[in-house]
Amino acid sequence: MWPKHKPHDPSKVSYEEDMLFDAVTNCLKEAIRLGVTSIAIPAISSGVYGFPIDLCAKTIVEACVEFSEQNQSSLREVKFIDVTVQHSVAFQKALQVACSDVRDGMPGSK
Repeated sequence: MWPKHKPHDPSKVSYEEDMLFDAVTNCLKEAIRLGVTSIAIPAISSGVYGFPIDLCAKTIVEACVEFSEQNQSSLREVKFIDVTVQHSVAFQKALQVACSDVRDGMPGSK
C-alpha cells in the first residue's frame, strides 16, 4: 500500500519522495534485467494518492537521471507519460531543469 502524500517541510526530502524515487529506480533495474531498450513511466502516485504533480515529475526525472549516470544499460529511451496535459507539462518542466543541470555540469559550459 502506497502512503497518501502529507505536506512536509519543503527543505527536506519526504518519506513519500524517497519511496517514489526507489520505485522508479526499481522499475529501471527491472527493465535492465529484462534487457529492454525502452520504458514508459507514468506519474506514479500523483492521482488518488495526492502526490503533487510537479514534485512527482521532478522526483521521477531525478531518479532516471541519477540511475543513468550510475548504470550502463540496454535502456536507450525513457518515456514519461500520463493522462492529462498537466502531467505532461510537469514532466516537460522537470526535464528542462534536469537537462539544464546536466548541461551546466559539462566541461566548458560556464
